[in-house]
Amino acid sequence: MTNLKREACLIGGEWIGGEQWIDVEDPATGEIIGRVPRLGRVQTEQAIQAAARAMGAWAQQTALARARILRRYYELIMAHQDALAALLTQEQGKPLAEARGEIAYAAAFIDWFAEEGRRSYGDTIPSHAPDKRIVVLKQPIGVVAAITPWNFPAAMITRKIGPALAAGCGVVVKPATQTPFTALALGVLAQEAGLPPGLLNIVTGSAADIGAALTESELVRKLSFTGSTEVGARLYAQCAPTIKKLSLELGGNAPFIVFDDADVDAAVAGALQSKFRNAGQTCVCANRLYAQAGIHDVFVERLAAASRNLKVGAGSEDGVDIGPLIDDQAVAKVRQHIADATAKGARDVGGNDYLDIVPAVWLGPLSLGSKAREINAAEYNDDTNKQQRKPNVVRGLFADVVDTPRLSGTAWYMFADPALEPVIEVAFLNGVQTPTMEQEMNFRTDGVSWKVVHRYGVAAIGWRGAVRNAGV
Repeated sequence: MTNLKREACLIGGEWIGGEQWIDVEDPATGEIIGRVPRLGRVQTEQAIQAAARAMGAWAQQTALARARILRRYYELIMAHQDALAALLTQEQGKPLAEARGEIAYAAAFIDWFAEEGRRSYGDTIPSHAPDKRIVVLKQPIGVVAAITPWNFPAAMITRKIGPALAAGCGVVVKPATQTPFTALALGVLAQEAGLPPGLLNIVTGSAADIGAALTESELVRKLSFTGSTEVGARLYAQCAPTIKKLSLELGGNAPFIVFDDADVDAAVAGALQSKFRNAGQTCVCANRLYAQAGIHDVFVERLAAASRNLKVGAGSEDGVDIGPLIDDQAVAKVRQHIADATAKGARDVGGNDYLDIVPAVWLGPLSLGSKAREINAAEYNDDTNKQQRKPNVVRGLFADVVDTPRLSGTAWYMFADPALEPVIEVAFLNGVQTPTMEQEMNFRTDGVSWKVVHRYGVAAIGWRGAVRNAGV
């Protein structure tokens, strides 16, 4: 079996060390599990140059030839699924079952884009003159920079490098310093799959130095970033002088809405999945839960009971549902939200106080109930719209808050009578009202564009006008 754990960066097909290092910790124990080089501008520029050189020959290959290598890459990722999942859990903390799922999810991006690359069709456009022909050809844009977060250290990389490699581009990846080993392991398998040296480069180190080198380079023609709105805005500005193409997935602030006619058990199951997946550390995690007055009490009671059955522990342990938060900073943020909510009248309806275990990265499932509108755990703030981890706050107030900015976000989770699904979808997609919605929710939808984002129960709705600075 291939040795996947590398304490070195991949630049130009070579594994490079450094003079300075970054320790990587297991969030479940606080123990140092390894170290990676703290590289900077010089090494990043070398990686960019390597990617530019390598993509020349790669782009000249047929889409079919590239697809065959990427298909081999997919197969290798799946062949090493268990080893990759164990490494991911060790540095990120999520339960092994979730980690295995993420590896399969990550591999699927490579498989998908390997095939889609073969279908990058151009266009023939009707000409304005009989002696002229207008043809559109799709070509590789150039070197692609990918900056990825720690919450999905495998999937967020393959989702970015998959289309870039399939299109014929070279790539430079800057993974999160909390979870670099998963990224480097994917680099090992990329080499084994037959990707040309220098086509995929992985650089760890100073975010400021690496980011500046990527954004200022004339060779980097596209940047893809997943993370906070604050950092995304900074990268946007830094890319402006070189007129780069950008793909930004920023922040997240998702409401979870339960109607009186919803299937309570389905709503509870959806809330548990949405809220506690990856210890709540996802950009589409439900940040606040709205339960209509008629169903509020029973929903809160069943949600609290179900949350008490969730097992908290190290992700490597059998049967664990919730692993540790990524670091002490994440715990401090959640504690702030809990203190704010309880100070404003929220109460623990779960009867299961959150855990204080050394090291202090453990917070068990906590369900808070409140009818206060000003709780910070349920607020949206453009200036601090980072992936903040918050406790459940189930609120009963409904009609007067649904159409306010506090419900804006990258995803909505809505539960109602499944028979209403076509009606709700049409109403939200076309911006019209239904009698049920008008009575119960008082939606003002004139001129607003709606979009179905995910499905949990009846529908999960995203409001394009309310996504605001999510970058999507």
